[in-house]
Formats: sequence, structure tokens, C-alpha cells
Amino acid sequence: MAPVLSIIVPVYNTELYISRCIESIIDQVFTDFELLLINDGSPDNSGAICDDYALRDKRIHVYHQKNQGVSVARNYGLDKATGEFVIFIDSDDWIDPVFLENYLIELKEYPTQLIYQGLINEFKDEQTYLRLPARRYNNNEITMALFEVELRQCLGGACNKIFNRTIIEEYGIRFEPSLSYGEDKIFTLQYCQNINSITLLDNCNYHYNRTMENSLSNLHHPSEKLIQLIELEYDLFKCIEQKFNNTQFIEAVRGRYLSINKYALLSMYRPNVLKAKSVRTAQFEKINHFIKGYSFDKKFDRDVPKIVHYLIEKNSDFSLRGLMWMRFYFSSLYYMLRNKIK
Repeated sequence: MAPVLSIIVPVYNTELYISRCIESIIDQVFTDFELLLINDGSPDNSGAICDDYALRDKRIHVYHQKNQGVSVARNYGLDKATGEFVIFIDSDDWIDPVFLENYLIELKEYPTQLIYQGLINEFKDEQTYLRLPARRYNNNEITMALFEVELRQCLGGACNKIFNRTIIEEYGIRFEPSLSYGEDKIFTLQYCQNINSITLLDNCNYHYNRTMENSLSNLHHPSEKLIQLIELEYDLFKCIEQKFNNTQFIEAVRGRYLSINKYALLSMYRPNVLKAKSVRTAQFEKINHFIKGYSFDKKFDRDVPKIVHYLIEKNSDFSLRGLMWMRFYFSSLYYMLRNKIK
């Protein structure tokens, strides 16, 4: 008999964390699940640790593949899954014993098609809670739910939600292997096009390990990949706009789209990967064309420092080159200047 839940965990080079992750899943109050561990060609001892757990618990299934990235690993897990519902967990994260039960209690009372939980950000020296407002949303209210999670910048991220596997398979939804950033948000948006109910829970029982994470400002995503993500993301948002008309949500979408466009433009000015002026000019034109005719609530357009907003509005190619040069070679001066402009 098929389990209620399929838990998919892509594994790569997490030998220091994978036992904690698996133990937290084994210790769940709700026990009717299969655990699919997809070892994505880890050169460390992660795969052997997974194999050892599979020998001890018949619910655990381990699959080994050559290194192809997290999207391919998750897709492989989806191909192998047999549960009614699907949950993704990252191999360096962990969950509290009631994490699965929270979902099942809600599903028993109200058969919603997508459920979000809050999460706990685990930094080296502190914890921060990302808590969602507890509420159920149906039909045209769905954009209100998406507005709430986008406002908190957690619409994407595969790991704090539960999906209906029938919907995933019926519409052929999979993670995009060509994306190195934002692939989980694209997956979620594709899924949201095909549902009519969302529930937000205010529980925070997922521990998101951010101790090794580079921030968005420090991690360089190639501009070509960012632009690919931008176009995919915005096309999906437009489809959702057409299905559910909600002014607040549309403004949030436009603000986020503008923000990531600006970040893509900024990435072109990094001294080590400086793009040709014609490429930078084309991206300027795209941003300015999009801005024209719209007014934005700045709380949706907050990922890029305000000095960058100002220079983009002034169409100042030379100043942006100087700013990024300063960011790389005189970082203390850059941060002093950035922090003066509020």
C-alpha cells in the first residue's frame, strides 16, 4: 500500500548534517511516509551514511546518481515517489517532530491543494522566525495568499510546503535543470497555476540551515542566468494575474520583477565579469521600459541598495561601473556610502 507522504531529500556533500536531517524525519509523530534520499554524486561520505540508514528503516530508499544538480535530484525523487503528497527537505536542514503532523491535521480537516508553514532561519549565532498568518484561501483569494508569502520573500523555496502529487503529475510539473537559482520558485508558480486553494499555517517547525550560506549580495549569479529566471518567473506571474485579478498582488509582482531586473543589471558591472556596454544598455532599456507608467510600493523593491536605484534612474552607466569597482576593491568605503543613502 502506498504511503500518504513522499519525502524527497536531495543529498550532496552534507556528511556533517545528513544524519541530523534523517534522524529528525525518523522521529516524526506522523509515520506513514517514504523517505527518498537522492545522492547527487557526493564525493564525501554522505551516500554511505544514507545507505546505512536504509538498512535500518524500510521506509528509507536511497538512489545514487552522478552529480547533476539539485533540480535533477528532486525530479528523480518525483519520478520514484508513490505517496499522495510530496514534501521536499534539504539535507543540511532538519524538522521538529510535529512538522509532518501539522500538515496532516490540516489536510484531514480541510483538503487544500497547497499548504505553507513558517520556518526558523538558523544562522551561526542566532535564530530568526519567519511566521505566516494562519488562514485558508480559496479560488480568487489565492493571490492574497501568494501576496502574503511574496511579501515575506518565501513564495519560492521548496521546503516549507506540501504538494499534491496528483496535480504535479497531471500537469507534468518539474524543476528546471538549466536554472542555478530560483528553480524552486518557478516550480511553485507552475503548481499555483493549477490549484484553487492554499492554506498558510503559523507553525514554525522547519529549521533552515543558513550557517554556510552566502547572501544574495555576496553570491554572484551570472546575469544570463538571472535574466533567464526573470523571464520565466514573470511569464508565470502574468498567467496567475490573468487567472486571479488582485491589484495588490500585481503590484508586488511588478516590484519583485523590477528588483531582480536591477540586480541582474548590477551583476553585469562586477569588475571580473564586466559585460559589454551594448549588453548593459539593453538591460537599462528593458528596466526603463518596464518602469514607465507604473508606480511601485518600495517595500516590494528592496533587494538592491537605494544608491543603485538612484543611479539606474539616472541611467548612469559610468557611475555604476565606479560603484561596483568600489564595492570590490574598497568595500568599507562602499558600505559607508551605501548606508548614508536611506
